[in-house]
Amino acid sequence: MFQWTMDARREDGVRRRRFRGDVGGRQVPGVLFSPDEVEGPRPIILFGHGGSQHKEDPGVVEYARRWIEEYGLNVGAIDGPIHGERRADGQSGPAVQAEFRDVWATGNGRIDEMVEDWRATIDFLVGQDAINGDKIGWFGLSMGTAYGIPLIARDPRIGCALLGMWGLNFVNSARLGEDARKVTIPCAVQMKWDDQFFTRDGQCALFDRIGSTEKTLKAFLGGHVPPEGEQLEDLFGYLGHRLG
Repeated sequence: MFQWTMDARREDGVRRRRFRGDVGGRQVPGVLFSPDEVEGPRPIILFGHGGSQHKEDPGVVEYARRWIEEYGLNVGAIDGPIHGERRADGQSGPAVQAEFRDVWATGNGRIDEMVEDWRATIDFLVGQDAINGDKIGWFGLSMGTAYGIPLIARDPRIGCALLGMWGLNFVNSARLGEDARKVTIPCAVQMKWDDQFFTRDGQCALFDRIGSTEKTLKAFLGGHVPPEGEQLEDLFGYLGHRLG
């Protein structure tokens, strides 16, 4: 059962509402960003945040704001397995990113749990008047790809995706290669040429496994850092034009 936990907060044309649900005994905290003035159901981007972030990280909020202002989209996010409100200490940043990598390396990446959490979240969100359940996209780089590929492989409601900055060379990522074969929706994939965590070959190998007939791979210079410049414009435009 999911329910709203915060009345709508409005700021600069963006409406923000938090929600929470119980999935298999796990508390799943989430947030929905939506246009304040747009009437009628609008498409939604499901935002899989990175390993150092949380659902209301300043970067997530800024991405949501831009998709709302430029394309009139909704953006929904939930906290990762050891992130945001799922943590008692409220920490974020490099220390949490390192902790996530350690959790993943143990083989307890909690993939199936996150898939269940996201599917239950989608059930809740598509029941809202503001959401067009026929136009759902996924955005997730790095950790957002690690959990996004298994979700997309199982949930046919997601119609397009932007993924990247993860590779099959990374420990315990073989599962993603198998799930990627079941992904058949249009996908754009971004890789970083000098990524310190994922090799070029590993990133290309994951792209090769994606089963979609409509897919693109773009390489951008730099390491495993948040997108900027051309990469940033590429990801906004791809999902914005697909859904907006």
